[in-house]
Amino acid sequence: MKTLFAVVLAAALGLVAGWLLFAQPLGIAEQKQSASETKQPLYWVAPMDSSYRRNGPGKSPMGMDLVPVYAESEQASSGDVVIAPNVVQQLGVSTFTVERQSLTPRIDAVGFVSFDEQALVHLHLRATGWVSGLAVNSLGDPVTRGQKLFDFYSPDIRNTQQEFLQALAGDNPRLVSASREKLRAQGVPESEIAAIEKSRQIKSEISYYALKSGVVASLSVANGSYVTLQENALSIGPLEQVWVIAEVFERQAGLLAAGQQVSLSSRAYPERKWQGTVDYVYPVLNPANRTTRARIVVANDARLLKPNMLMDIRVTADALSPQLVVPDNAVIRTGAGDRVVREVRPGVFRSAAVALGQSAGGFTQIVSGLNAGDKVVTRAQFLIDSESNVAAELDRLNADEVKPNNIESGSLNGEKTTPHSVDHSSEAGDASSKEGGNHGQMNHSHIGHHPIEHEPMNDDDKHHGEHRHD
Repeated sequence: MKTLFAVVLAAALGLVAGWLLFAQPLGIAEQKQSASETKQPLYWVAPMDSSYRRNGPGKSPMGMDLVPVYAESEQASSGDVVIAPNVVQQLGVSTFTVERQSLTPRIDAVGFVSFDEQALVHLHLRATGWVSGLAVNSLGDPVTRGQKLFDFYSPDIRNTQQEFLQALAGDNPRLVSASREKLRAQGVPESEIAAIEKSRQIKSEISYYALKSGVVASLSVANGSYVTLQENALSIGPLEQVWVIAEVFERQAGLLAAGQQVSLSSRAYPERKWQGTVDYVYPVLNPANRTTRARIVVANDARLLKPNMLMDIRVTADALSPQLVVPDNAVIRTGAGDRVVREVRPGVFRSAAVALGQSAGGFTQIVSGLNAGDKVVTRAQFLIDSESNVAAELDRLNADEVKPNNIESGSLNGEKTTPHSVDHSSEAGDASSKEGGNHGQMNHSHIGHHPIEHEPMNDDDKHHGEHRHD
């Protein structure tokens, strides 16, 4: 008897334990399965054209399967788009979590080589006269230090030489010093003054020599030409060090600063790289192409860089302060503004307007519109954004044009509606309207309508037209 009682008690305890372990999870699973079975899509949409909608599954004009769009009971914001998990996977939707990063912008620009203007040597004649014996004939001719450039005859310099020789003959130190200073003021080289003093004879033509090696950068005289005081006879530009004038777009002008390191390359020598430093950022913008100029000093020991040669320039700007960033491909740029598609919660997406900052390394700063931790769509966002805009516009039109009297809390005759649900005619109705070509009238006899109760109309309302339902 005791053995039988023990067996019965053990069986009872086993049943109770089994119910506690398995009954509740099984009930939850049944509830979830029931909820998933009762969830119905609002409509079906073409993957590549959100304006193509149908009430049931089918094919899009491009031959692709229509995808369902569901309405969640929690969704209440205008413009929200709900996508089933399987559709999210089919579309390849991927997201990125917004975070703070410090970006280091990189400025890519083009520029041209020019002479180091601070090292240019200009030869101005300080007296009127005639040039002869010109040793250089055109721009770019090489010149070495101490090379004779030309001879110059000037009546004024000849008269000053006469005064200088008279002072030397009269052994008057004050007159000698004054005459020598006058020759210097007229641009006579020191070597020529010393030769006159030594020979005690007037030189009809004064010879001028190069003060620095380089190439002829400008030439405005020729053999036998008459030179006035306003003219620059010629200029010599050294090539040991050159300037590269970079043209930087206006949107990146704020990133430029003196002292930044620059990497340069030339298409004439693709295997060579040059390094330089930003020496000066010009304060005036070029109105023709809306660019800011920056002067870069570059060593040119091999003389490979030539004036007016184009250069590809890359400037490493200073690191920016940490700020919210998103990938570049997450930003949708339009003429009306910039926006991203934000994942509000799993399966629910919403377009959000944002203000952008600088871009670098594949990321773009977000000045406003997002918070840290938000998730933005980086793939398939254009389709979702288009769907969100259509849904928001439909909500706006419904709010402006439909003034509900007996419609409350999004219900029509007690039936729950959603923010962007759309009622479409049947496929037969679409086909008949397309074949007939008459879009002004539609036959609604084959479509079942829910009865709509209207409140009594007053005299003012009667002037707004009549509605007839077959």
